[in-house]
Amino acid sequence: MTDSSGAQSIVTVSSTTKTVGDVIDAINLATGGTVTAQLSRSGDGIELVDQAAGAGTLSVAEISGKTATELKLFGSGVVGGDGKQVIDGRRVLTIDVLATDTVNGVIAKLNSQGGRVRGAAVNTGSLVSPVKLGFNATFSGSRGDFVVEDPNNVLGVEDAAVGKDAVLRVGNTNSNAYFLTSPTNNFNNVVTAVDVSIKAVGSSPTSVTISRNNASISQVVSDFVTGFNSVLTTVGTLTAFNTATNTRAILQGEAAALRIQTSLSTIANYRNSGATGDIRSLGDLGITVTTGGQLEIDSTKLNDALTASPDSVVAFFTTDKTGLGKQLEALTKSLTDSIDGSLTTTTKSLESTATTLTGQIGRIDTRLGLRRQRLTLQFSKLETILNTLQSQGNALTSFTEQLKNSK
Repeated sequence: MTDSSGAQSIVTVSSTTKTVGDVIDAINLATGGTVTAQLSRSGDGIELVDQAAGAGTLSVAEISGKTATELKLFGSGVVGGDGKQVIDGRRVLTIDVLATDTVNGVIAKLNSQGGRVRGAAVNTGSLVSPVKLGFNATFSGSRGDFVVEDPNNVLGVEDAAVGKDAVLRVGNTNSNAYFLTSPTNNFNNVVTAVDVSIKAVGSSPTSVTISRNNASISQVVSDFVTGFNSVLTTVGTLTAFNTATNTRAILQGEAAALRIQTSLSTIANYRNSGATGDIRSLGDLGITVTTGGQLEIDSTKLNDALTASPDSVVAFFTTDKTGLGKQLEALTKSLTDSIDGSLTTTTKSLESTATTLTGQIGRIDTRLGLRRQRLTLQFSKLETILNTLQSQGNALTSFTEQLKNSK
């Protein structure tokens, strides 16, 4: 917040700020009197009054969050009737309606205010003036309840629907029943981890049975096995050696790939010594290692374990530090960490080698180019010498012939 003298104040609104009065006190404490916070004249918002009497502009900005915007205090002040700058956060929407305004024109003016009430044209189907002006809250439930003041019923306003919260009674007796409210038809955490969506008004209690969904847990375990086998198959393909054709796959003998195979084998045979209960290995869940290190599920044994010891199954995967999930997380990090993961360092090493080889190839190409130039120059000079020798030979031959003829 900046007053007209340029002095700035920071107002912190935290979880301990519960009421409008708390916000007003926080502002007055932070500004030290250079800006006064008080209830607006309409009584439905906060009003900021500049007391610094400076040449600048009273303004409110946000460092984080949207509190100032929600309180309608974000922005710059305007000069009031007493000559002081004011930022009025009242929630009353005021629009000027002219005699020439149409229904759509009034709606546009109302909606441009950005308030919690919006206008809409409603076609009643009447033969006389079928289009009426309707008002809708932008919030559902009791939070969206609003009042249209029309003492003389000039507008002829009628309530189409009143904003109310949905009410859900939980419990079948008066002694243990309690009520929950929601601005929507959705209720979260009615009981631990259970959300409820209501569809209609009920006339009698509805019983809800909450049970463990073993099918979804079984599917998660099945997905884990499928993913495990897929990775193992991919690594095996990339590191294979074909004895028939005497050819090797691209990663055959690569240390990083071999480490993945070894690590997966460790995971497949892992025993969680820190787990509680009787589930301590994949074998206890009906998951066994088959040919090539692949995993296979015994669905019957898995379902029996989920039914008899569901908490032990969860503990096997989630126990802090020793759970299989933690082991997989540590393995993944050791392989893919952007700084020192083994795959990362291998990739960087290969990239460095490729860069070095590219440089060497470039230097060899340069030397070959220079060698080619020298050989071309030597060839050209040899051609010149050869031509000269041929000319001299021809001259000697001609001279010899002349000597013979002169005898």
